[in-house]
Amino acid sequence: MPHASISLATTMSVAEDLAGLDSVVVTDTLLDIAVYLLLAGVAGLTLYSVVVTLQKSNDQYGGWTPKDDEAVAGGDLANSGGFKKGAVYDPTTDQWTYPSAEEASARVGRAPIQGAATDGASDGTNRYDRRMAKKRRKAQKRNK
Repeated sequence: MPHASISLATTMSVAEDLAGLDSVVVTDTLLDIAVYLLLAGVAGLTLYSVVVTLQKSNDQYGGWTPKDDEAVAGGDLANSGGFKKGAVYDPTTDQWTYPSAEEASARVGRAPIQGAATDGASDGTNRYDRRMAKKRRKAQKRNK
């Protein structure tokens, strides 16, 4: 039974350590714990008070309804107080302007290069086509 003697020795050691503690240290530790519990209680009651107050005001004013959120998300300008997409503000005239459908259409790609090679590179092709056309021209010059 070597384990029983070890646990008995450990128990005796802990009992001796507890007996050697000063009563002031124990009292101070218990008071510290009481202050922390009091602070935690105050924080908990504060959060509870905020939640209850918000719930009461939400119930008093009717709370959330899906219709309100749909009107804002749907882009109804009269009810949402917002602006259409693409609105531009002019501070000199203090007015908002909206682009026409032609101006608002998205353009993809690049504008054709003016004065480029005559073998199809100036028709608005991408840079890889232009690079290959340039390589073909150089190869033709070397072969001549």
